[in-house]
Formats: sequence, C-alpha cells, structure tokens
Amino acid sequence: MIWNDSDTSTSLTKKFRFTTKDYYKLGEIGIFDGKPRVELLDGIIYYKHIGEPFRFSSADYYRMGDAGIFSGKQRVELINGEIIIMSPVNSPHASTVKTISRLLHKLLGENFLIGVQDPVDLFKDSDPEPDLSILKSRADNYYTAHPTPDDIVLLIEVADSTLQSDRKTKLPLYAEAGIEVVWIVNLQDQQVEVYQTPVAQRYKTINIYTKEDEIPTNLGITLAAASILIAPAS
Repeated sequence: MIWNDSDTSTSLTKKFRFTTKDYYKLGEIGIFDGKPRVELLDGIIYYKHIGEPFRFSSADYYRMGDAGIFSGKQRVELINGEIIIMSPVNSPHASTVKTISRLLHKLLGENFLIGVQDPVDLFKDSDPEPDLSILKSRADNYYTAHPTPDDIVLLIEVADSTLQSDRKTKLPLYAEAGIEVVWIVNLQDQQVEVYQTPVAQRYKTINIYTKEDEIPTNLGITLAAASILIAPAS
C-alpha cells in the first residue's frame, strides 16, 4: 500500500516544566546571556516582550544536562528548540526495540553501527532520540560527536501511545533534516510504516507492511515484517 501524508502540522508533545530553582540555575550557567529578556510562567520560559517560548540550542541543552537540570526527572529530548518530555516505555515497546536491535545486529554484522535510544544531532536546536538509528560505521563509534543527518542510514521509531506525536512531530523534523528513510513500527495497528523521499517537512511516499509482508530495506537485506511485529495473536 502506498499513500501520501501531507498533514504534518499537529504537534502532540508535553513540554518540560522548569522550577524556579532550575530557572535561576540556567541564568547562572549563562543560558540567557546575550539573548532577549525572559520570564518563567507556569514552568515554561518565555521571551518577556514577545510572548513566545524560549528556544534552546543543542549547546544549551547539553550544558543544562551537565549542570544537572534534568537529574532525577523525566527523560527528555530537544525538538525544535523546546525541551520535550519523553513518554514512559512500556513492555511491548521495550521488547520490540530489543527484538529489532538483536535482529539487525545479527543480519548486519559490522557493516553498520546501531544506536538504541541515542541522540542524533539534526539541527542546532534539535537532538531527538529515536528508538533505533542505523548509522554509517565510524572508527571512533561517534565518540567525539553525535551522528548528523549525513551519518544516518535509517531511523526507526517504535510507536504505541506515541504514534501521533511520532507522525506529526518527529517525521516532519526527520524529513526537513533530509533523512532518506524512516520506519514507524506501529504497535497499535501491527504494521510497519516505511517513509521515503523527504520533501521539505514531509515524506513523498509511505509504504505500509503487515505481518504477511517482506520489507525491502536500504541496508542490503530484506526483513519479514512478522519478525518485527511480535505481538501475540489475540
């Protein structure tokens, strides 16, 4: 099945809320230096005279992490300059990620590197953490920097409760970054959605695979969808 998805305007995410202590800590470490004045309202930082949310850079984000702003709190990721809370991972989601990781390691060997819920550096204000990232091999295993779009061969998101936010928030970001192929392993509908040919903030072509199908890949292998869609029959 092939179809086009042109509706990429909806963002279904939950923003991280800062405490007053966090807010003053950000000032102490220089996050706001050289930028318009800001204020904290109901846990969200806004530009004071504009009324728009403050946008963090990747450099800001990692400085905040080093300063312990996120310690002991929910997992987060940086999307379009905003700190977004990541959904808790339930057991079907975790099991599917493990299954795909194990399968790809077995089939791909040393030809690629596989990241599991690791950051990828897409833009100066976006460092999402896809469930799996298949990367070009590199001698230092990306020790000195996170992978960028040129390093990424395939991104995979496993989606259950996150299905709409993956489609409406993550996919436009991946398309804009020029990621050639993205999969959404849709646990709700038990199908694999393969997105290809990025154009602006959308993918031109989407192929849908169910358990009976074989999935062609850009990795030099073909996968049985049933090896990924592992939910027991109801």
